[in-house]
Amino acid sequence: MTTYSATSVDRGSQRGFTFVEMLVAMIVLGLLAAVMIPAVLGQREKAEGASAQSLLRTGASTVESAAVDADGYATLTTTRLAATEPNFSWLPAAGARAIENEISVTGLGPQGYTLSTTAASGRVYVIEKDLTGAPTIIRTCGTGCDW
Repeated sequence: MTTYSATSVDRGSQRGFTFVEMLVAMIVLGLLAAVMIPAVLGQREKAEGASAQSLLRTGASTVESAAVDADGYATLTTTRLAATEPNFSWLPAAGARAIENEISVTGLGPQGYTLSTTAASGRVYVIEKDLTGAPTIIRTCGTGCDW
């Protein structure tokens, strides 16, 4: 019968991972990360775009509501729009940022308007209403983007 003291070590009972097992695990984790990172980043850009789209849709509703009170688009101002919807910053020129709840209002005239904002990704979203055109409302956001 073999007796072991507290200081003796039985090398056969030690458990652990071999170098090859650790290497295979690291390779598998690296491959999973390589596949998942682009997918996660793509979802972030989609979320930023959805936020900009929602902002412009609400902005268009605000413009339509204010136009009824102002008897048309031509007499609208950013001041009047801010009074109608104070949660947004209405800018009279391009450069609005969706992350700051800013909407650029340009092209106000008797036949329509143009609203735009830039998502955090840098993509510019635009709603343009032109009563003389067909369709009367055009939504754009650049190449490879649809909404």
